[in-house]
Amino acid sequence: MAKPSVKLGVAFDLNGTAIALEPKQAINEIKTKGIELELPKKVELGQVGNGIDSILQKLGSDQTVSGIKDKLPDFTPLTTVYDKVTTATLNVELFKAKIPGSNYLNEKKKKDPNYKLSSTDYKYKIGLSATWELDGNETGLTLTGIYFEASNEQPIPVTQQSNNS
Repeated sequence: MAKPSVKLGVAFDLNGTAIALEPKQAINEIKTKGIELELPKKVELGQVGNGIDSILQKLGSDQTVSGIKDKLPDFTPLTTVYDKVTTATLNVELFKAKIPGSNYLNEKKKKDPNYKLSSTDYKYKIGLSATWELDGNETGLTLTGIYFEASNEQPIPVTQQSNNS
């Protein structure tokens, strides 16, 4: 019979929303392989405007999203975009974090015996989306949101294949 695999993830609260990160390594592998955590499914955080209001309040500002809108020029395209963005639903689509273990450090030390881990050795990837409701008057292709991704992972290089026949 195989030994059971026991894993340890983390969970945290972000403004009242529970976010749990799923572990990829068993506890007995963490020292050598490191820790890798990943968001198993999309997490909805609520309206963008409410989040901005919360941040402004925590920073001690008396500004609000509606107060900022009142200061915008009376230009319908601008206020329409402002309303769409501030009423959009903010989602965490993707979250990955990796902290290297001793195997990684040992490989680095083979090339440089004085190698020390730095912040660039810790990898992350975060994807956020903001989506808004359609107003019912759209036809054809309609923008319904935006997606933002940040990462310190190196992209996989694309190699060119020759067409020698």
